[in-house]
Amino acid sequence: MKKIMIKSLFLGFPEFLPLFLLFIYFSTNLSSVNGFVAPDQSFSFLRSRRNNIIRLPSAIIMSLSNAKGQQQQQQQQQQQEPQWDPATQTYKDGIVPAHESMSLSLEELLSLNHGKLKIFGYGSLCWHPGSKGVLSLANIAEDEHDHERKDNAVAKRKVTTDPGRAIGYQRCWAQRSADHRGTTEFNGIVCTLLSDEEVWRFHHPRNGDDCGEDMEEMEKMLMQSMRPSMTEGLIYTVDEDLVEHCLAELDFREKGGYARDVIDVIEDETGNIVKALLYRGTPDNPAFWKRVYLDLRLAAAIMAVAIGPSGHNDVYLLNLDKFLSHAAKHSPAVALALEDHAEDDRTGELAKMVKMLQNDYRPIFLFGAGSNEHNQLLLSGHNDECSAVYTSNGKHDVKFTGGYGAKVVDELVEILLVVPRETDGGDAASANGNLEPMSLHAGGGHSAMLTRGGNLYLWGWNQSGQLGRLSNIGSSTSSSTYLNPVQPLSDIKVAFADLGHNHTLVIEKGTGKLFGFGENGRGQVNGCASGESCTNFHMPTVPLGLSDETFVHVAAGLFH
Repeated sequence: MKKIMIKSLFLGFPEFLPLFLLFIYFSTNLSSVNGFVAPDQSFSFLRSRRNNIIRLPSAIIMSLSNAKGQQQQQQQQQQQEPQWDPATQTYKDGIVPAHESMSLSLEELLSLNHGKLKIFGYGSLCWHPGSKGVLSLANIAEDEHDHERKDNAVAKRKVTTDPGRAIGYQRCWAQRSADHRGTTEFNGIVCTLLSDEEVWRFHHPRNGDDCGEDMEEMEKMLMQSMRPSMTEGLIYTVDEDLVEHCLAELDFREKGGYARDVIDVIEDETGNIVKALLYRGTPDNPAFWKRVYLDLRLAAAIMAVAIGPSGHNDVYLLNLDKFLSHAAKHSPAVALALEDHAEDDRTGELAKMVKMLQNDYRPIFLFGAGSNEHNQLLLSGHNDECSAVYTSNGKHDVKFTGGYGAKVVDELVEILLVVPRETDGGDAASANGNLEPMSLHAGGGHSAMLTRGGNLYLWGWNQSGQLGRLSNIGSSTSSSTYLNPVQPLSDIKVAFADLGHNHTLVIEKGTGKLFGFGENGRGQVNGCASGESCTNFHMPTVPLGLSDETFVHVAAGLFH
């Protein structure tokens, strides 16, 4: 994705303070120094007259040897512990943690399955186990991977797959990807599995007064009364002699914030419940992205453009959606399961939105902070279920203050502006160049972006017609499941623009004519004299007495 740098800062009026500015990322690598402090001991040295060599008593040598051995053991233990690397946004050396709720050890799991390892895949493992490695054997004909077969005997497959469902878990698109479907500079999004309880917590966050034992018991009873979710995926069964290599490969593959866990899964064809290992990113993992879980539009926009070492982000999503559709089409058991459990609706919705963003619309990523009372930050509609969204770097929550319709964001957050793609018949390169942002503008309750091609996109407050249209497209009534594109100002290509408190002034590209629209109570739009009937204008109008003048610059004040 091409990055656009705008070396400008635009401030709205003090009582509203919508703020847009370029966000610069700083990466700081911290290095630590490990020191070794020797014990406070006195050593007596014996000098040999014969060879003049300094010798240490044997007891002291053994003491030093033990100290060195203990130090090496501690270093090895530290190296085996999962360590998150903020620079790469992955666990170092592919050493991933085990989830604290993991009910069985690896040895117990293998024992239950007669030495074989069952793995539940719900993301890329459903359609791409890899071209190399242990799990890729599942895609090879039964007689092609066993080099020890004799004559024409068909070797037994060492890795098999069966469709299955995870019990009590939901597929959620909330995991950052910096090592597969995105980069450290622009993260992609991949899915994770969250338990029904974890999902419930998102939609029912506890307040400080809701932490008593009675409340916990009520929540527990409520969740137990709910039918457990089912998530369709693929169950791999790996032979005992390949388990160690398989785990090493999966640990490295899933090092982007995932942890090992053991859950119950149902085999679709037999209905048997088995224990299986899986890798999932829990809500407390360092790559979890709560904002995109709550904002489906932003998630779709990111997946439409993100690219990483493993390929395009949309390929990950669309192939998984295809897997689910294919599984339902060819297996009556899967079709019945998907019909009975609709937790995967979001995967299909995201796939549709990504295709629309690639064909009909274009996502533009901005950053902003301040008042969102009139949706001038394009944040209303997706966060009704939660009082906080995550900042762009995901390190901590950014709180909205006030009720719905009177929200304030006190730190920079990512903003998604969706606009129609150019359909003027020109080439794609020219169209993309025309859509490059040239300037951003903030008014009292409305905002704007001007492109190099002269398109002016306005959104936010439109009570007085300051958006240049009658309807308030892009208002706070939008649903998170719709792209809600913002249309450009009609019939005028703009060379320059400025926003007042609730009015807008623009200079037409090519002609230099000045137009205004919005609140006109003081004549700030058409220049009507004080005391006259000064009505508001929802469509661009030329100020009185200025129809024959040309302009190169214009400025809008609070009410002038």
